[in-house]
Amino acid sequence: MEPLSQALRKGPADQWFFYGFLYTAAVIVMGIRMIYRYRHNKYQIFRTLSVMFFQLAFAFVLPALLRAFNQPEFYFTYFWPLKYDYLFPGSFEYLWKQSGGVGMFMFGWGVIASFVLTPLLTWRFGKRWYCSWVCGCGGLAETAGDPFRQLSSKKLKAWKFERWSIHTVLVLIVVLTALLWVDLGRISNDYKAWYGFFVGAALSGVVGVGFYPLLGSRVWCRFFCPMAAVLGLFQRFFSRFRITTNGDQCMSCGNCSTYCEMGIDVRAYAMQGKNIVRASCVGCGVCAAVCPRGVLKLENGKTHKDRFEGAEHPLADLLGALKKKERSATAAARLAASPRPPPPTGSHRSRPLRLDHGRGRRRTLVLILSLPPATVLTGRARSSGHGFRLSAFGFRLSAFGFRWLGVGCRSSQDRSGDDEVLDYPSGDVPHVDTGGRPG
Repeated sequence: MEPLSQALRKGPADQWFFYGFLYTAAVIVMGIRMIYRYRHNKYQIFRTLSVMFFQLAFAFVLPALLRAFNQPEFYFTYFWPLKYDYLFPGSFEYLWKQSGGVGMFMFGWGVIASFVLTPLLTWRFGKRWYCSWVCGCGGLAETAGDPFRQLSSKKLKAWKFERWSIHTVLVLIVVLTALLWVDLGRISNDYKAWYGFFVGAALSGVVGVGFYPLLGSRVWCRFFCPMAAVLGLFQRFFSRFRITTNGDQCMSCGNCSTYCEMGIDVRAYAMQGKNIVRASCVGCGVCAAVCPRGVLKLENGKTHKDRFEGAEHPLADLLGALKKKERSATAAARLAASPRPPPPTGSHRSRPLRLDHGRGRRRTLVLILSLPPATVLTGRARSSGHGFRLSAFGFRLSAFGFRWLGVGCRSSQDRSGDDEVLDYPSGDVPHVDTGGRPG
């Protein structure tokens, strides 16, 4: 590292230069792999080239050159609240003392980027302009983390934790910034040290990257990034961006949901023909890339008001979203108190089903199917072109996956702002999602 550090920074290499080199190398090398894997998709190619360029040029080379010219080591692609100390009073005083006005330009850039560019670009393009095209954290997740994207949890508990965790971190950094400007002395400094270690190091570094093989590639972005929280609020209520769906073409293969790194059940929207407008969606476009029928399309509409019902009143929609938890809790309590019908009579048998997910990986699912004689006699099966559906038996089998529906189960909706508590007249029915891998 020493020759490279001397060439770029005119100084000796340290642990941070080595870390930045490894980080950038991972983005470049795995970015090449990403381009090759999605070589038939122009959106994925240009998006990957973008994150590779911004990481190499603006997050590695440019800060090193600034240090070589005795200027502050500034990262122009990281904004507050992600780069939380850029708006701290200590950073302002340090940049103010720099000669030539370079320091004040950097501080002004941080303010404008955080409070002007971020809302405008998110309104126009959604949060994808940053999370999937510019951000170094997202760049590492989209390149080095791509082999683990299918590991993101799709459970309702994960979504509930996501809502609380990511907005809690946002509140913490807002309070910390305000306390530092008020200058409460030791309280502010201790708070700053605690936030820097717990959020800035443990969550963004150790958990955010080290847990790729366990929780998927977007652990930090999905659960803890305060910048993603800000962008998500703008995207959900004010952005023109949406993912449109053609429900008539959807065959419910489950590829889109399986490979969504943010844990969104994309298939539920596609089957209903609804636009996908979620605060957590980073617009990576992989769901559209792996769809075998071209059901999904990333679009920027003329206005944000036509994305979904109620989008023309974003503030009212926001208040409704805040009340959703109370309504869901009430519905869950009512469902739990309702009497359960007795199980249907007839033969009960356990049938193991082995599904091949490609590349030699196999998983075994053991499904308990109740097939009463009356149901067998009155059951109907209809062809769908890619498999067949036995609706009376409560399951759907296709060439790309297996989904348990449940006898008498009403259609379930995704974990979105339109959430409803599931109602299973025949008792608790498990939901097993095993989408296939793209070809």
